[in-house]
Amino acid sequence: VGRDEAYVSVDPATREPPRVEARGDPEAHRLVERLMVAANEAVAAWLVARGLPGVFRVHEPPTPERVELLARFAHNFGIEAGFGPSLSPRGLAAFEAQVRNSVVAPAIRTVLGKILGPARYTVHPGPHFGLAAPLYLHFTSPIRRYADLLVHRILKRFLSGDRGLIAGDATLEALAQEINAAAYRATKAENERHRMIVARWLSGHIGERAQGNVVGVKPFGLIVQLQGTGVTGTVAMEALPEGPYKVDEANFAVASRARRFSVGDPLEVVISGTNEELGRVELTLAAEKNPSEPLMPGQ
Repeated sequence: VGRDEAYVSVDPATREPPRVEARGDPEAHRLVERLMVAANEAVAAWLVARGLPGVFRVHEPPTPERVELLARFAHNFGIEAGFGPSLSPRGLAAFEAQVRNSVVAPAIRTVLGKILGPARYTVHPGPHFGLAAPLYLHFTSPIRRYADLLVHRILKRFLSGDRGLIAGDATLEALAQEINAAAYRATKAENERHRMIVARWLSGHIGERAQGNVVGVKPFGLIVQLQGTGVTGTVAMEALPEGPYKVDEANFAVASRARRFSVGDPLEVVISGTNEELGRVELTLAAEKNPSEPLMPGQ
């Protein structure tokens, strides 16, 4: 699922982030990724055809309940998903193309990512829904992923004449589960560090205005993604005017007697504070065209 992410540039002299900007994948990157995916699919099919073990990458399709949630969420913004009670990879691609240039695309992609869920490693071959692949594994990056290295070792043993390899090996499955846990920890640590760097950068923009869109609602407030940077921050529930507010989970909104804020709503906010240690960005709603609040660069 395509999405713009907050890309951090670091000054090599000061080791400080001079800017953060939203970036999608360049066409050259997408081409390389397509070739890598093709290689990974080919190796997975080769192993299965010979009854060999492997550490496969499996991604289950979303449940009907999650598909219904996505369709209802899109309907709130006037977008008819059109894929019925079940979602196919082709339907997913068509839906993503439909929302790609929509103003609510960041919010929809945030929800879509949660609905699809993560892929996992296992010795049991299966389809990868997100890539529309009947079989898939990781083969192309053995210098940075242990799952790829295990696949290389299996291939090397077989090509060297070892015929004692058994598909579905329990020891290999235990390793796959360890890799799943380690990958989760690594991703969590990477995301936390990224948020810290972003908070440090925004500490130099306190008091500036920014345009954003609501991409999530939580009991503690609104999650807002800033346009042009991909950065997200929080408008605390108690900072919203005309409260108190309650979360309306069915409609992805928070509402009081007087006002309502929904996922996808455009907002003008002010960078009101940061906490680098916790990687937090605090926002408040901007006053109506307050000239004392400068606009963030790039907006």
